[in-house]
Amino acid sequence: MVGGCSSNSPATPNAYIESTLSASADLGSEACGINGGPWLEVGAENSPADDGSSQSGFNVSVSCSVTANSDGSFQVNALATDGNSGSVGVVGKFTTSGMQTGIHASFSRGDTGSFTSSDCDVSYTDADGMGVAAGRVWGYITCADVMDPGTSEVGPDGGAVSRTCAAAATFKFQNCSQ
Repeated sequence: MVGGCSSNSPATPNAYIESTLSASADLGSEACGINGGPWLEVGAENSPADDGSSQSGFNVSVSCSVTANSDGSFQVNALATDGNSGSVGVVGKFTTSGMQTGIHASFSRGDTGSFTSSDCDVSYTDADGMGVAAGRVWGYITCADVMDPGTSEVGPDGGAVSRTCAAAATFKFQNCSQ
C-alpha cells in the first residue's frame, strides 16, 4: 500500500487593506484633527499579505475568523496589523447580500490615534468575489463618524470633544478560521 501526502495544517490567513481617514462630513476638519488621506495599506488586491510576512520591512499580522451562524449569516472578527503603520479591524454579523449595517470597525495608528465606531456600513461592490462565506470576507466599509476617545479637540462650545473623523476601507480577509 502506498501512502499519500496530506497536510492537516490550515492555510495561512491573509489580508488586503486599503483605508483612508478624513474629516467627517458632519463635523469638519477641526473635529478630526488630521489631514486625512491614506491610513493603512496591507498587501494588494490580487496579492494579499500573509500573516507573519514582511511588508516594507515590517511584520504583518492577520487574525480572522468568519464563522457560519445557524440563520445563514456569518460572524466576522478580523484584524490586520502592519508593524509600522497601525491596524484595521472589522467585527460584526454579515449576510451574503445587501448592505451590512451596525458593523464595528477600528482604525489605529501609533502616530495619530485609535478611532472606533459601532455604526459602520459594509457593501459588496461589483468586484468579482466580494462577499462573505465561511473563512473569507471581502467588502467596502464606510464609517461616517469614528471617534478617538483618547484625544480631544476644542468643540463648538469651547469644551473638549473626542476627535471624530470619517473612515473608509476596502478589505479582504481570506483563509480565516471557520
